[in-house]
Amino acid sequence: MEHEFGSRDWRTLLLSPLWVLCAVTGRQSGFQPLELAAFWRSVDSAAAGAEGLAHAVPVSLSGDFSSTLKDFEQEERSVVTGLWDVVTILSRLDLLVAKPFVAMLLEVGESFSRARGSFGQVVSREDRQTLLLLAALLELEPAFDRDAFA
Repeated sequence: MEHEFGSRDWRTLLLSPLWVLCAVTGRQSGFQPLELAAFWRSVDSAAAGAEGLAHAVPVSLSGDFSSTLKDFEQEERSVVTGLWDVVTILSRLDLLVAKPFVAMLLEVGESFSRARGSFGQVVSREDRQTLLLLAALLELEPAFDRDAFA
């Protein structure tokens, strides 16, 4: 599937779950081993139930996770800029491809947030607010014209 995108677009899509990790943890590096293990389980779980691009990206990420993570720690784009670039790429795709991809990212975020929460079962209030912000940022069909506010 990588061949269907340019190398920059593929890299952006590949990094998208990591930007979700950053949004929830509030940092782009220095992740704790338990955080990475919980994140990894979340990525695997999301990939297991997905098809197409929503499956290919997490599987590709898992194929070279440590190298991609090390590379990601040098990434200059912020969480918002990176995820905005993801939305830009997804907006060029059919909604039948793009929407499941967004759902996969939000599933990674929710699963990871749940692992961080009380007893590993409850998403904290702060993480829930972060997930709502992520959902708004990743919205593919905005209710208003964003250019009108630019």
